[in-house]
Amino acid sequence: SDEAGFDWHGIEVLETEAGGAGEQAGVVEFIANFSGHGQGHRLHERAKFVCEEGQWLYVDGKVNPGRVPVTSEKIGRNEPCPCGSGKKYKKCCQAK
Repeated sequence: SDEAGFDWHGIEVLETEAGGAGEQAGVVEFIANFSGHGQGHRLHERAKFVCEEGQWLYVDGKVNPGRVPVTSEKIGRNEPCPCGSGKKYKKCCQAK
């Protein structure tokens, strides 16, 4: 868990623009899955990054580009884990 009490389960990169070797800026569209306080969450963001001294730094982004935020109901112990592991929630991320 991080400081806010969330467990991060994975990230899916949907699209990238620029940001290759030798470039100084790029854009990444991604979906991050996480849970916290008994609920599963999904963050869809299109984010801008810049490269400074070999490190990619987050600049800003647009959350849920063109979409409504997605939050599920409380996760049942016997439901599939929102991290996508295929395990039951009680045997996967709830146990962490």
